[in-house]
Amino acid sequence: MSGRRYAPEGALFERAFRYWDTLKTDPDATFDIEHHVDVAAVAPQITWGTSPQDVIPVTARIPDPAREPNPQRAPEHGKQRSAIWG
Repeated sequence: MSGRRYAPEGALFERAFRYWDTLKTDPDATFDIEHHVDVAAVAPQITWGTSPQDVIPVTARIPDPAREPNPQRAPEHGKQRSAIWG
């Protein structure tokens, strides 16, 4: 994260990193299931809303709001929260 947009810088980053490094799973924690995902096979994503359904890979075309049967899912609905339309 160092050097990325919105990341803390300098001493603030070092402080944040030391804190983040403490956020670990308890050694005796158990899980019902573990999932391993090869994220190298997943294209970067862009979103126009606040729901997981409002996302597409950057390699896809932005959906046409006029063709979306559910107005609440149309990209136009989340347009005011995004800069993908300029």
